[in-house]
Amino acid sequence: MPGISIGEVQKLLQVSDRTIGQFPEVDHVLGKAGRAETSTDPAPLSMLETVITLKPASAWRRVPTWYSSWAPAWAASLFRHVTPGVSIDMPNVLERVIAGKGQVAVYPIREYWLDIGRLEDFEQAHAEFHEVFP
Repeated sequence: MPGISIGEVQKLLQVSDRTIGQFPEVDHVLGKAGRAETSTDPAPLSMLETVITLKPASAWRRVPTWYSSWAPAWAASLFRHVTPGVSIDMPNVLERVIAGKGQVAVYPIREYWLDIGRLEDFEQAHAEFHEVFP
């Protein structure tokens, strides 16, 4: 934001800090505007930085998704076949499941992987994006 005034920077930081701080997972927000002119880090007033400190993951809200009902049990059944601290890829995990007489099934995915919540939300976001950026 070249040419931004100190007053505009202050307002922008207050609004962005307040907006980010409304997320329940956020513990602290600190926005700052640069002004230092050093040889290693020239930072004009228009350079803004925001430091966000999150609450512990255990305090985050649980947002239900289409996979919320089955994913935890599925992951727990797979984790029994994984040694902590040791890298392993999915084919090797599945081989271990099969060797242990476990069941493995395949589900063909014929659409894009959507991990943003509900499909209706994605469709609305997609439509609005194309309205703004035709």
